[in-house]
Amino acid sequence: MDQLSPTTRFRTGYLITNAACRRYHERGMKKSFKGIQPDPQFSLHRRPNESEEQWQRRYDSIRHSYECEMSGIYSGLFLYVHNKASPEIRTQLVIPHLMHRVERCPSHGVCMRKVCFVPTGRGSPNEPESDLDRDRLQLFIQGYNTLIRDPERRASAGLTEADFTFVRLPESEIFRPTFWNNKVREMRTADRAAWDLYGLSRPEFAYMYLRR
Repeated sequence: MDQLSPTTRFRTGYLITNAACRRYHERGMKKSFKGIQPDPQFSLHRRPNESEEQWQRRYDSIRHSYECEMSGIYSGLFLYVHNKASPEIRTQLVIPHLMHRVERCPSHGVCMRKVCFVPTGRGSPNEPESDLDRDRLQLFIQGYNTLIRDPERRASAGLTEADFTFVRLPESEIFRPTFWNNKVREMRTADRAAWDLYGLSRPEFAYMYLRR
């Protein structure tokens, strides 16, 4: 693994569990997942003469690929939900990013891990979670939950703090969403509160997200 440079930029924020993403989109937003590859937990059978250990390694590898694929799908669904919201709401909602991290997996060597990530600030590799990070997370949770119109579904499928884990990521591990043209226009004229949510100054935000 490459060592990080002392000058590497870090973003603070939160990883969202895939289970929470699935719950939000499937039960909250009534998104159908028919036709998507089923969870290998329910579809992977042991081959003839395959040992428990061999099956477990194969399962771990397939399961990892499945979770990475689903993270990408959830990220795209959040972008779709965001763009369906009204302009007034869109400028108050951060679009989830994706963490892309190369890791060593015990069962199958080096692998890529992908997880939905909500940026909330900037800092050092040891930056602690701040009140500002927590406040921005609450705005994210409340904002996306309000898009679930049915109160009962919102209560049962909405996002909660327990669905998120605080992290610090180098910029190189963050895959930023591509803003649609309407989002670019909105953010170019939005007030400071809109791009503050991403934890960046206006010039930084414009350079990273609004270039065309």
